[in-house]
Amino acid sequence: MNEEKKSNNKDLVSAGFLFLLVISVWYFSWQYIDKSILSKEDGLSDIEARGLFGDKFGAINALFSALAFAGIIFTIFLQKRELKLQREEMKETRGEFIKQNETLIHQKFENTFFQLLKLLNTNIDSIDLRDKRSGIVKNTGRDCFKEIYKYWINSIKREINKEDNNDKKINNVSIDKALIVFSEIYDQFKSDLSHYFRTLYHIIKFIDQSGIDDKKQYISIMRAQLSSYEQTLLFYNCLHSNGSEKFKPLIEKYSLLKNIDKDLIINKNHLNEYHTDAYGRNTSVKAIYS
Repeated sequence: MNEEKKSNNKDLVSAGFLFLLVISVWYFSWQYIDKSILSKEDGLSDIEARGLFGDKFGAINALFSALAFAGIIFTIFLQKRELKLQREEMKETRGEFIKQNETLIHQKFENTFFQLLKLLNTNIDSIDLRDKRSGIVKNTGRDCFKEIYKYWINSIKREINKEDNNDKKINNVSIDKALIVFSEIYDQFKSDLSHYFRTLYHIIKFIDQSGIDDKKQYISIMRAQLSSYEQTLLFYNCLHSNGSEKFKPLIEKYSLLKNIDKDLIINKNHLNEYHTDAYGRNTSVKAIYS
């Protein structure tokens, strides 16, 4: 602020000095003409002689007027060039601002994304399976998904054995039968499974609805978190009414079953329930896809 004030004072002093200089030149020129330009011819007064002296500078005045006009034109061109440079600078500044804004948006997205991943893993760590009689914890964390899967398979086998037909092979079970039993298992472990699948869905939805360009990169990070048993349960959960409407389209869109273990699928024909996009470049799955 002080530097700016000093600069303004300096400009005022310079302007005042220039004004006094112009007035002084004008005054002393007037005095010179008035006292030095005298008539040396008969019949010509001093005033007329001074008039003739002034007329000699008419052409010079015209020249200076033309130069002044040319100076104005030149100044206009300079201002035009400066305005162009200012517009270019503003454009560059706007571009930098856009880049900074995009960076902030990306950073905000990443912070939220990794917080959601942390929440998912926290939820998984909190899952435990207890013995019905003793209440002793038998499994915790991701190991629970394997046990739930095994419990589901055994339940399907029991249902098949109850049926009055000769085909007792589990790998021939229909998708409808598999989902009926899955629904029963889901209800039994609902407190854990519903929370898990809901969190997983919201993470995928968050990525899908974000404005970032590299969505598949974060989907890949998300997919890498899932164990084989998690993917298998996810496979059937999204064929169930729980996720068939909203979650299944996202699975197909982002190839969330790309790393699925086909050997854990009860009946390989069940793979046809998803579009091939759900499996990405998983050639082992596509080889049996009909």
